[in-house]
Amino acid sequence: MKFLKGRLIKEKDYGTVWFDAWKYDEEDNLWAPLMQLISNKIDEELEKDENIDDVLKNKAKEISKKIGKSILKIAVSKSTGYTLEDFEKIFSEDSENEDLKSYSAIINAYQDLSKDFQDLVDDYLKITEKKRLVIFLDDVDRCLPDKAINVLNSLKMFFGAERCTFILGIDEDVINDYVRNKFKSEKEDVGTNYLDKVVQLSIRLHPISIRKIDKYFKIML
Repeated sequence: MKFLKGRLIKEKDYGTVWFDAWKYDEEDNLWAPLMQLISNKIDEELEKDENIDDVLKNKAKEISKKIGKSILKIAVSKSTGYTLEDFEKIFSEDSENEDLKSYSAIINAYQDLSKDFQDLVDDYLKITEKKRLVIFLDDVDRCLPDKAINVLNSLKMFFGAERCTFILGIDEDVINDYVRNKFKSEKEDVGTNYLDKVVQLSIRLHPISIRKIDKYFKIML
């Protein structure tokens, strides 16, 4: 993945962001630090480019601020902690119920975040005249298994962003074992089927032979 990132940087037609998912393993919602990292990286890249007008830089910064506010709204709204009984009570009462409004606020914040992310990508590509933003998520399988699934589930709302590609580094066997155990399925490929529904294109790399590893170390030494 780093080799591919290096190639894209050399071509200069692609913006790239690298995210080590395992470093944020203790976060309840890994999409939050990812979105913040993307907006920060874009701001830093634009700020360093002296050929870009300050007005355009400030426009991108404003979108980044909106992303930060949406993340904060979701975090505050979700901290209320709903139970199944709470929802039954909420939806059985008048639609003006304050708890229902809070739940609606979460949905609206997610929608705002998705829109703001697309706006950020569009403005970044327009300002830099690049073709596409490529986001690398490496070592997703190094997260705790439930967090790895959480990453994939929560990021699905961003996978549809136009002119933006997510490249995931995942050990398929790790995800497969977790999904099979979680849902107590006897199917060997239940995790693979799950990934196929999330990922549009899978490129499976074969294990490296001991002989090639030995040759690599000899070259390095």
